[in-house]
Amino acid sequence: MFDEQTNIALDWQNSRGLIIDLSALLENRKALKLVLIAAAGWLQNVMHRQRDREKLNIIDEGWMALENLATVRYLQDAWRLGRQFGTGNILITHAFSDLRAQGDDGSALTKIAEGLLHTTSVRVFLHQHSEQVADLLARAGLTRTEAGLLPQLRAGHALWKISGHSALVEHVIAADEWSFCSTAS
Repeated sequence: MFDEQTNIALDWQNSRGLIIDLSALLENRKALKLVLIAAAGWLQNVMHRQRDREKLNIIDEGWMALENLATVRYLQDAWRLGRQFGTGNILITHAFSDLRAQGDDGSALTKIAEGLLHTTSVRVFLHQHSEQVADLLARAGLTRTEAGLLPQLRAGHALWKISGHSALVEHVIAADEWSFCSTAS
């Protein structure tokens, strides 16, 4: 599948981004895992070769990426070597419990996923249900006040934690950006 050059022309000098859309595989978890492993390996190679360009690596629906040890090791490499390769990393999950829910307690997969949390210096918390707050309080370095705010956050509002500093932020989205940002459809 990824054993030769891509048949899609990628202009690394001028393109604004690359999206690997795996949504067609959501119904076939075995195929999804295999493609995630292949895509992660290919993407790692591509990103390491593009040292002269700043990159942003965004993993949406991160709980799926956390199911497989090879993919979690890719994420670990991306987090640890990001500055060296000019790459910022964003892992989007619905809940912190996703970091450990995909593997057995004490497994390498779970330990590496937990390590991702500890090496992430910028954390953005959107609305969380009340049952998630205790876990966040214990694991994410939130104060009781900060954790108590999370169930009350409205759409477009977030608690940002950056290296020990906190801020409540209202994300302003222009009218023409909603088609790109909205997840309601």
